[in-house]
Amino acid sequence: MAESKNKDTGKTQNFTSAQIKRLVSGARAADPKAIVEIVTNAGTVRILPESVPVADTPFDQWEASRNAR
Repeated sequence: MAESKNKDTGKTQNFTSAQIKRLVSGARAADPKAIVEIVTNAGTVRILPESVPVADTPFDQWEASRNAR
């Protein structure tokens, strides 16, 4: 269960696993490749789009092949 501190009353709010599942499935419905990050102590939820792959230069390809050994 994720917890979040309510600033007005000082009470801790608990999120149920069902609430978190609904949040994640809603984010996945909007963007299946999105990155969903949940920080439990702060109650922070981040939904980030998948990063766009950067085209490799010939040097990057050469360096990757050398590092693969």
